[in-house]
Amino acid sequence: MKKIPLLLCLLAGQFIPAFAWAQMANDTPMAVPEGVKTIASIVAGDKVLARGWGSSASLEPVPVKFSYGILPDRRGSTQEMVFVRYGEQRLLIATRNQAFLLATGKLILARQLVAGQALMTGDGGPATVSAVRMGYYSGGMHHISTNAAWNGNPARHLVVAGGLIVADYALQMHYPQLPAQFKH
Repeated sequence: MKKIPLLLCLLAGQFIPAFAWAQMANDTPMAVPEGVKTIASIVAGDKVLARGWGSSASLEPVPVKFSYGILPDRRGSTQEMVFVRYGEQRLLIATRNQAFLLATGKLILARQLVAGQALMTGDGGPATVSAVRMGYYSGGMHHISTNAAWNGNPARHLVVAGGLIVADYALQMHYPQLPAQFKH
């Protein structure tokens, strides 16, 4: 895979330099109003389930504005990824800078996760991390962003992936500027 020193993405009418290449494996199941779709099958205009910020937030359908992915590299190139095991031996594969929502209501990057931490699930409950492993992955990767305007608050940029609440692409781009109250 080619390394991209700086990724520029057009979101909300402005260019935003990428904080990091934050993506998940193409087959990651995403919650949609009709049930579940893989992240790679979601296109702009589709709706995904997203939540607001805070303990009383609920899921709501939100249109996708941006959907982009990379197909598996036929040359055998690999990308360093984080393999997160949680709940009943479920697995989510994400880049090191993918943000997850902890059950405490704070965001944490995949590379900071450790076994024993509780992640927030789509139904608001906890899912305990049983193992975190860094490794190489040669499959395709994908990310999406909802059409919610960015106003400095993660609300409606928290989507359900693999049953867990994770950041969409727009939230990832603004992660470095988030106030401490949002971060672990």
